[in-house]
Amino acid sequence: GPLRNATQELLGNYQAWPVDVVTPLDGLRKVATVLTPGDDMELCGTAPAPSRPDADAVIIVAGLTGDDPKVQDPDLRPKDSKLCKGGCLEGEGCDRPNITLPKGQEELVRTAASWNLPVVLVLISGGALDISSVKDLPNLAGIMWMGYPGQLGGLALGQLLVGDVSPSGRLSQTFYRNQYLEHVPMNDYSFPARAGYPGRGYRFVQDEWVLYPFGFGLSYDTFSYSWEQLNHPMDVVEAEDEDEGLRGCRLQLQVTSAGKSDVSVLFFLRPPSGHSGALQKRLVHFERLNAARSHSVPVTFRPRDFALYLDGNDARDASDASDADEPRPQLVTGTWTVEVNQPADLSHEIVVTEQGCSVGSAPILL
Repeated sequence: GPLRNATQELLGNYQAWPVDVVTPLDGLRKVATVLTPGDDMELCGTAPAPSRPDADAVIIVAGLTGDDPKVQDPDLRPKDSKLCKGGCLEGEGCDRPNITLPKGQEELVRTAASWNLPVVLVLISGGALDISSVKDLPNLAGIMWMGYPGQLGGLALGQLLVGDVSPSGRLSQTFYRNQYLEHVPMNDYSFPARAGYPGRGYRFVQDEWVLYPFGFGLSYDTFSYSWEQLNHPMDVVEAEDEDEGLRGCRLQLQVTSAGKSDVSVLFFLRPPSGHSGALQKRLVHFERLNAARSHSVPVTFRPRDFALYLDGNDARDASDASDADEPRPQLVTGTWTVEVNQPADLSHEIVVTEQGCSVGSAPILL
């Protein structure tokens, strides 16, 4: 792919240079015998036509760059930078025309997928890429988004792909579908969705616009999630002043696996349905767990976790406002849902009343 020999491209921008960088190709050569069929490909160039290699697997290193060394003046990039005009540059002075994979890179992936060999697509970028056109191709065995992985990015790539280290990361942003851009004007940064406007940010955008959600991530290990039965109070958590006498509640998650990989566990809350333009979900807690066969993870919910700023029929996340003149958030009663990870591996209903929350017939009260 076009970034197999990447050096500065692995660093993003605002980086120190020069430094010794392990390229993706060098990193792969440390763990495997590597063939490089076909000519080098420019980032925004046309796809080469390599023949099917005699190999066990194909690795394509594709993506974007955060800088154009040929056009350093941001004011000149829209008209003078081929990378900017081609949708391969994400940086100061350059608005990407779309969030799809550059056309030549897409063609290269399609060619490799036709060889009847397992293909791994490695993406180098800071922003989201809509790869819906290739993600379901036959033989595309895996996709690894690395962000801008830095000086030792190539070394990390090699270790991850051969299983010396198991992936345990989660997406730090939402990967949207390209059609989403048609409905979000550049001069409207309001968060809640409304008629004709899909909203902004993982908390408010509906799932139909999302290719991969914030918090998505896979592993070489297999994890099982279940709720533990709480038959006695755990360590007492004193009520806080802002709870105003309302009760909180607690769940405890059991995580089991073969113990081969670390994992990050994310807890999201979804409010009751019925609020037009309402909050869809929000992250309320997360835990990073070291590799082990079993973990118990307690998670506590406070009354403020179920509070929203209500504005007519609209609902906003209570964390959005800090101005003293803002209206106070209100406890939203009804059935909330806690989800483990995205897409959800496990869920649980939490009933919220004017007295606080409960998780079952015998809740643990705080």
